[in-house]
Amino acid sequence: NEWLRVDAPGLIDQASRSDEARPPLEGWIVATARFADPVWATAILSNPSVRSKVMLNVGQALDGLASIDRASVLAATAGAVDPVMLASFAGAIPAPWPTPLADAVLDVAELVGREQFPGPGLYELVRAAALRLQPDRADDLTKVASYKDELRPALTDVVETIRLRARIHEAFAAVPRPA
Repeated sequence: NEWLRVDAPGLIDQASRSDEARPPLEGWIVATARFADPVWATAILSNPSVRSKVMLNVGQALDGLASIDRASVLAATAGAVDPVMLASFAGAIPAPWPTPLADAVLDVAELVGREQFPGPGLYELVRAAALRLQPDRADDLTKVASYKDELRPALTDVVETIRLRARIHEAFAAVPRPA
């Protein structure tokens, strides 16, 4: 960055427009994982043309990051990542998800779930979220898993999972703590 005087998003953009895009982009993906750089991971995942230029899984850029940094990168790039890929990447982050990631996943799920017959992205996002959202977000998940205020039949059991988690949390919260 310093030598070329261009930030990571600018370098990724310049490389992705080059006829020889693959080698530098793939090298940066590997280097990003090795050096655990969230700025570069964000730049790589934010640029939609990167996926079509490389033969590597762009998700490898997340490999070296701590869970909290991974969650931050995914929250920042959720709108630019394919929903199925987002579900896969976010599914690797332990529960409970930080609020920015939870909000980003729910926003993308809501967006892809607006159609009567959504693609697999909605189903994968809802499945991942049911196990990793805070249990008090059950109503939010139910909303994005519904179409015209009716829960999609294929997601009934998935939504029941977070509802069960919420009931378990309520039960444990009601148990008096020993003095």
